[in-house]
Amino acid sequence: MAILYIETNFLMSIATGRDPDANNLLVSVPTSVNIAIPSICCMESLSALEDEIKRRNRFVGEMEKQISQLKRDKTSP
Repeated sequence: MAILYIETNFLMSIATGRDPDANNLLVSVPTSVNIAIPSICCMESLSALEDEIKRRNRFVGEMEKQISQLKRDKTSP
């Protein structure tokens, strides 16, 4: 019996879609493999994902603010 030890980066690649094949591995785990995911990796992944969502939301907000400012500029096409 083999043990597949999954860490934070693997979970983040699934959550963010960076590795589309990673999810396939978890869907069809061979019966000869046990998966081990330390709880700290789950918590770290959730925290990192929340931070990533906040960063993206700030970026989108800043882009919307810049677009709004540029629309107000009537001197350039």
